[in-house]
Amino acid sequence: MHPAEIQAALKVRGYSQAALAKECGIKPATMSTVINGRSRSAQIEERISAITGYTLEELWPQWHGEAPLVLSLDERAVVLLYRELPPSAREQVLPVLREMSRDVRGRSPRRGATIVTAKGGFAAGRDQHIGVPPPKPKKSRK
Repeated sequence: MHPAEIQAALKVRGYSQAALAKECGIKPATMSTVINGRSRSAQIEERISAITGYTLEELWPQWHGEAPLVLSLDERAVVLLYRELPPSAREQVLPVLREMSRDVRGRSPRRGATIVTAKGGFAAGRDQHIGVPPPKPKKSRK
């Protein structure tokens, strides 16, 4: 659901973002980041769901629902080729792809789901930082 629709649903039920933030004991900016899907809070998400009457899947399908994965033509071709391989060949292909990914990215790829946004970036939120490079270590002063 678009953030403006969530805000409208809250207003219809007599809540503003600021009032809801105060009720939850958080800053309005934090409430905004949750509504806009830039950060996550189970407490806030569940409270908004209870107020609006929408399910978590309806409010934030990127977190709670089955969001469709959009593939480029090249990515689709790779998936189709992989599906044609017998199981023994698949077992040989995955380690090679992981090693290639490690070489390109300079680190071991993380396992699990990668959530890709419509613009090709990675979804934000404390639970989904897959694909985001690790922070650079700070230099110690001596």
